[in-house]
Amino acid sequence: MAQTSRLVIELDSRDAEAKAADTRKALEALEDAGLSIQPALNKAGAGMEKMGKGAEKATKSIEDEADELERLIGQIDPVVRRLGDLDRQEQELAKHRKSGKIDLATYNEYQSKLDATRNGLTLFDDSLTRTGLTAKQTAAALRGVPAQFTDIATSLQAAKTR
Repeated sequence: MAQTSRLVIELDSRDAEAKAADTRKALEALEDAGLSIQPALNKAGAGMEKMGKGAEKATKSIEDEADELERLIGQIDPVVRRLGDLDRQEQELAKHRKSGKIDLATYNEYQSKLDATRNGLTLFDDSLTRTGLTAKQTAAALRGVPAQFTDIATSLQAAKTR
């Protein structure tokens, strides 16, 4: 004999509908608040963008000034310019080594050439400095020569009149 069961479920959705309506109202209020502050957010974003562009401009200007100063110093002192060139070449060489474009042996070979060139330039600069000091000392000593000639001429004239 077959038995039949019956299950009846009754749901009261009035509470769910009220909660959905409350949620909808809250979302609409948030949307309205968002729309009212949207122009201010847009304005703030534009201001931030202008500040970023201004900072980029300032950075570029500072970099340009540094490059200009480096060129000027290089024109005044060619040894400094050449040492700067060696620094840039060394950075490029290291970059290529790091990326794997050159092997360690090749890197070491060229790095030693850069080091030798740097040492040679430094020694040359030191020699020029020492020569410059000697030239300055000689110039200082020669400044007194005209006075000595005057003294000699005066002494000779005094001797003639005796």
